[in-house]
Amino acid sequence: GYSVHQRPTDTRCLIPHLELLRSWSLPFPKQLAADAGYGSEPTYTYLLEEAPLQAENPFLIPYNTLAAETKPSFT
Repeated sequence: GYSVHQRPTDTRCLIPHLELLRSWSLPFPKQLAADAGYGSEPTYTYLLEEAPLQAENPFLIPYNTLAAETKPSFT
């Protein structure tokens, strides 16, 4: 599925997109992968508590500062 959003960042787009998918009669995905632009505390909370993802590791979305924090120069 896809959806178009007029929001300045991706962090506020994933939940509305998943709610749209949930409203369709198609099967909901069992797992989800997205880039760090979608990572946020509200998104993680939604995925853990409300999304009907059904897998042992239901999602892989790094948080937005992970890349910077893994560089040797990060202090």
